[in-house]
Amino acid sequence: MVDETKKFPEKTTRRFGKYDIIDEIGRGGMGQVFKAYDSELRRYVAIKIIKKAEMDQENIARFFREAQTIAKLQHPNIIAVYDFGSCNGYPFFAMEYIETGSLQTLIKKHSLTHRQMAQIMIKIAKGIDHAHNLGIIHRDLKPDNILMKDSEPIITDFGIAKVANAEKKLSKTGVVFGSPEYMPPEQAKAKSRAVDERSDVYSLGAILYHMLVGHPPFLGKSSLDILYQVANQPPTPPTKFKAMIPKNLERICLKALEKTKVNRYKSAQAFAEDLNSFLSGGAISARRSNLGRIIIHQLAKYKQALIAGVIVAVVMWFANTFSSYHRNVTPQVKMLDQDGVIQCDLISTRQQVKKIFVNDQNIPWQSEKFTLSVPARYGKNELQFHILYTDGKWNRVTKDIVRERPQSSFTYMCDAQRSGRPRQAKAFFANPQQLYVHNSLNLEVIFHPIVVNDVVYFGSSDNHAYAWDMKKREIKWKFLTSLDVVFIAIAKGMVLCSSADQHLYAIDMYNGNLLWRLKTPAITLFSPIVIENHIFIVSQNTLLKMDCEGGVCSKIFQVNNLITSSPCFDGQNIIVRSSNNVYAVDTNGRLRWKTAIANFITPPRMEQSPYYRAPKPTSDVIHNGLLYINATRSIIVIHCATGRVVQSYTTSCAICSDVAVTDDSIYAGCTQGHLHIIHKTTKKDVRLQFFEVVGENRNFIVNTPVVVGDTIYTALHQPNTFESFFFTFSLSKKKKLRHNTRGEISLPFFRKDDMFFTAGNQLYYVNGK
Repeated sequence: MVDETKKFPEKTTRRFGKYDIIDEIGRGGMGQVFKAYDSELRRYVAIKIIKKAEMDQENIARFFREAQTIAKLQHPNIIAVYDFGSCNGYPFFAMEYIETGSLQTLIKKHSLTHRQMAQIMIKIAKGIDHAHNLGIIHRDLKPDNILMKDSEPIITDFGIAKVANAEKKLSKTGVVFGSPEYMPPEQAKAKSRAVDERSDVYSLGAILYHMLVGHPPFLGKSSLDILYQVANQPPTPPTKFKAMIPKNLERICLKALEKTKVNRYKSAQAFAEDLNSFLSGGAISARRSNLGRIIIHQLAKYKQALIAGVIVAVVMWFANTFSSYHRNVTPQVKMLDQDGVIQCDLISTRQQVKKIFVNDQNIPWQSEKFTLSVPARYGKNELQFHILYTDGKWNRVTKDIVRERPQSSFTYMCDAQRSGRPRQAKAFFANPQQLYVHNSLNLEVIFHPIVVNDVVYFGSSDNHAYAWDMKKREIKWKFLTSLDVVFIAIAKGMVLCSSADQHLYAIDMYNGNLLWRLKTPAITLFSPIVIENHIFIVSQNTLLKMDCEGGVCSKIFQVNNLITSSPCFDGQNIIVRSSNNVYAVDTNGRLRWKTAIANFITPPRMEQSPYYRAPKPTSDVIHNGLLYINATRSIIVIHCATGRVVQSYTTSCAICSDVAVTDDSIYAGCTQGHLHIIHKTTKKDVRLQFFEVVGENRNFIVNTPVVVGDTIYTALHQPNTFESFFFTFSLSKKKKLRHNTRGEISLPFFRKDDMFFTAGNQLYYVNGK
């Protein structure tokens, strides 16, 4: 039986002019929308038809004006109108048909990252700015009126749009149009003449607020209740609901939601520009806090109580000042001018740090083992210190972590911002007691694991990149490429995955969907770095630069020989090396300096040497402005700013791993199975030998040693027997732990008390507790 509520107005036929009506897909106060098929142009369309009960002269005029309004707008983020007119006495217009649902549906899935939210809002804002430039104000922006087409937002429903120079009788003062939850105060007060471009900016802020928090800025039992709040109450800051929302994104949202138009963004374009600045890590125009204006707004309503309040406040201020003077209390933690940046000596102060949180995860405080570099290993985005001052007052200090380098690059010695400003890592000593193994289809796991938010990401020679849920002990998603996965890296909500099919894939780290794919000149063997909104990656002899959206890829620097390392970044220069030279270029590929190195070692290429299939993110190490590289039987130190060689250290045998650097020592593995610990000042070379060399069973330490506090993690491989051994060595306790595996062992990845590494076809998870 046909559902009468969804029946087409013409009961005698499903044919409407040249369109075959398929089904109703939506309805509003004035019209219905049907999915239809255009038999002439052979395409699906959405037909909007005015209801018979609404066919008065004013509504018909408004209906056709909506069609004419949209027809003027030619923008990729605004719905396209194909046709409009009247058929069988029913006014209609035909639009682009979009099947995948609305932004409201996407918000309900809770699957969007903060970065994705900002990217969607930028596109919506640019579409609205295009309408504003043609004198059109939407006046009813809300998630239900934003359709999603392959992750692209499409603005629809211009039914109550205000058009410059249109007949004023269609926009009456004293009549409220629109959806109360997303309506600006001037529209809620029925002041239609006060509605302008900044009114749509408010609605953009309300949509962003809904995306961040999960509901609109104001909720109420009735529309009148919501309208009253819109007109008279400030919105609750989003971080009151979700503390991990980035501060700058919250400020952008609250600026768009200002009650007074003059305090909002002057245009949708300005709103989009601030969101772009947020994505790139730049400065935003939104003020640090709207608290002052909120207080003034509230106090204006309570003038009589203000005098008494001021008197009490003054008395309390004098009392507090006098008391503080006698206690001589000076807070040791100071905020810098930049938003959320903490002085680096935070942990050396005498404050009682009671709690530390990284995105809702409580980290046990161990002052001798904790620095700002720890959260970088957690794969989180924000760090909070809950500090008890000596005067008994609590304070919460928040730091946003901005990664300029993906986590698969060797950055254990770098600070939490991944900017190349290194800091010695002092993390937790994981004492292997429990071992969990994930079997990857009996094929080789060929890149070291990365852990973010309890999900382990790794690549496999079965042509897949995997995301493994630690809590559920199951695969969360897997992504298929054409050939072996060469490396994976995590940056900006993406899993960057290189395959032997000569493509770089960007995969959504949360659901495994492909974001984009780019073909590279050759196989990319080394991990990329990410600086602001650009990815820098090496392919044969070329340094490539591509934007994180995957739209543009350009060759910015080429050398004569193969580049044999990942790029590394010191905050100013991108540094790469070839077989006998080290180069520093700026982010546009302009050469800053070039330094020749004699007897420079060239790591064998993956397809030429099976044992170098061990996950090995070759990347020279930057420490205190100095670059450390291995060169056959020596380690060369280069000044990053000038390219000048400032020091060299000689070893007794050939170095075959990259180096790890701390404040006083250098660590490197050699072809004899020794771990070399070289003191920077005395140049004394201490060799740790884990196995005696017997017959043909040579030992290789091919992975970069990882130094955590006084503990060294390294892997030793015997190519003749195909056996590998993972060693944990405590320098202070002189204690050595060993775990045997088949197949080569990757670099370990640390998260809290947990450690992860791969060997052969297995992923190992070591729980230190």
